[in-house]
Amino acid sequence: MRFLLLVSMMMSAPAFAQDDLVFDRFLLPLYGHPVAGAHGSRWGLESWVRYSGTVDTVVVPRLNVCSVTCSAFYLLRPGEAPSMIEPAYAGSSLLLRVEQRLVSEFHFSSRVRDLSRGDGSGTEIPIVHESRMLSGPIYLLNVPLSEGSRNTLRVYALPEIEAPSVEIRYFRMPGDPFDLTARLLRVDRVALSKPPQPIEFEIHPSSATLSDFQLMPELEGEAALWLEIVPHTPGLRIWAMASVTDNVTQRVTLITPSAR
Repeated sequence: MRFLLLVSMMMSAPAFAQDDLVFDRFLLPLYGHPVAGAHGSRWGLESWVRYSGTVDTVVVPRLNVCSVTCSAFYLLRPGEAPSMIEPAYAGSSLLLRVEQRLVSEFHFSSRVRDLSRGDGSGTEIPIVHESRMLSGPIYLLNVPLSEGSRNTLRVYALPEIEAPSVEIRYFRMPGDPFDLTARLLRVDRVALSKPPQPIEFEIHPSSATLSDFQLMPELEGEAALWLEIVPHTPGLRIWAMASVTDNVTQRVTLITPSAR
């Protein structure tokens, strides 16, 4: 029924022709089917969107798997319950396009958890409007390092820039509150990969993932870091987050930039 409504809308309502719509984008940093992790863990995502507007609207790409050939648009109507965002496309992150005039009417939730433990716990993952993706430095403060945990840094960029790269600077967190000297420990130049786009819209961001900070010789013995991630390619807009996962409990702590 939803598919028939969408086809009817696309054929009879020129306001929904893609050339007439102005979109904003939201970054879903984690997306996809469950995957195996370290120490017997198995990670799954549950992501939802709620539309609270008063007129019909569309999202690109579709939020779910379509059983027949259908449009990349997904219809949302006033008064509906939240829609689950299913892994309908290959890729580990996603850009959702929504009508710019209705951005304030979209509400998101995304949570990652270890499915092998079978409980209801998890960690909330931010869903990021493109206005929070910056052409200047991103700062992640007080990222803990421990032998009993594993660290991952994920960097994302809007995909319209070709051959994107960033510079990642690792600094020691001060052990003395009166010592304000910035101590640079390591610098990396990292290329971001741009995945294939399965439809005419670019629905995947460029991205890079770095892990195992504890194995970097310059960071040996450090208790915590602060990171500065700087776009190296002109015009590049980025967002980043770090995760710290306990090897025993599999509990995840996220370190994200402050909202602007």
